[in-house]
This record gives sequence, structure tokens and C-alpha cells, in this order.
Amino acid sequence: IRKRPENQTAYDRMLRALNVISSADRDTFDRARGFLDEAMQEEPGFAMPVAWAARWHSVRIGRGWSPDEDKDAASALDLAGRATTLDGSNALALATLGHLNAILLHDCDTAMECFNEALAACPNHALAWTLSSATLSYTGRGADAVRHAEQGMRLSPRDPMRYSQLMFLAIAHYASGNHAEALRWIRRSAAENPMHGATLLGLAATLSACGRAAEAHEVA
Repeated sequence: IRKRPENQTAYDRMLRALNVISSADRDTFDRARGFLDEAMQEEPGFAMPVAWAARWHSVRIGRGWSPDEDKDAASALDLAGRATTLDGSNALALATLGHLNAILLHDCDTAMECFNEALAACPNHALAWTLSSATLSYTGRGADAVRHAEQGMRLSPRDPMRYSQLMFLAIAHYASGNHAEALRWIRRSAAENPMHGATLLGLAATLSACGRAAEAHEVA
């Protein structure tokens, strides 16, 4: 059972953060961290804002907005680890820690252990399905990656970070060797958020794989 906050104000602060964390406007996105800081100060034992703070740093890196990626990476890992210590069944914390292990530490075995724990704790956690897709792609399990990405989209069909879901589905198809399908999905991701750094990287790579070097160079 997920631990509930004793301080309702901390929960309200967290909800205010979630209202802006998906914003494509950098200044608006940055405000989320302040709300999460306030929630953590008001209720230090409440794991959820700690988990979301870790996620905030991860998203900041992915969007290309980090002024110091090493510092953001260290903060993300520290916060995700702290959140799992506070609540070992917090699926968001476990999924975020898994993703960070894969993209920052290149430890995909530990990442998959985290994702398995997250989905065991909450089988319908859309973000855990989506982020686990990325690690499956990195390890060459393209078909499983597609399945996980599609499940994440089914569980959150109106996700405020839909562009991210589309990007991970594109990566999964790329890992499967289906570059045409990957291009279709990565273009949809770029259409929804044309300034998402990780999407642009994926678009450049996919265009190159499709033999469209001039377009890939332009995106890069």
C-alpha cells in the first residue's frame, strides 16, 4: 500500500509541480522543482515528491535544458535512491531509478531489476512500462521494447508527455530494425515537441539509418 502523506499541504505542493512539469516552456518547467522542494521540506518522509524530483532532473537532461548534466545526473540518482529508501514499493521511484541506471550508468541489468520491481508493485504504471521499453531497446530486445512502449501508451492515452511515449516507441522500432516505422513515430514525437533534445537525436539517427543523410544533418 502506498504510504500517504501526513501533511496535506505537501501533497498539494506536489500536485502543483505535476501541473507544470510537462510544460514545453522552460521557465514553467523549472517552477516544478520549487514546488517539489517545498513538499519535501513539509513532509520529509513522503516518498512521492522525492521520486518526482528525481524524474524532474531526468527530464531536464532529456530535454537538453541542463546547464550541468553531471550535477543533474547526480541529483537524479540521489533522489531516486532516497525515494526507494522511503518507500520500497514506489513504482515511480523504482522506474526512474531503473531508467537512470540504464541511461547514466549503462547498467541495464540493474535497470531491469528496478523495472520488474516497479511493475510488480504497480502493474498498471504507465511510466514504468514506457521507460522499461528504452532499456529493452538498448539490450537489443526490440520486440519486447515495442510491446512495453505500446502498453505504456495504452495505460496513459492522454499523457501530458505524449511526445516522450512516442519517442520511446520509435526507439523500440529502431532497435527492431524497422527504421521506416521508427521514422513514422519519431516524426510524430517531434511534431508534438519540436525542441525535445532526445527526440531530435533519435530523429537524426533514424533519418541516417533510412539513408536520408542530408535531412539527418539538418536535424543534427
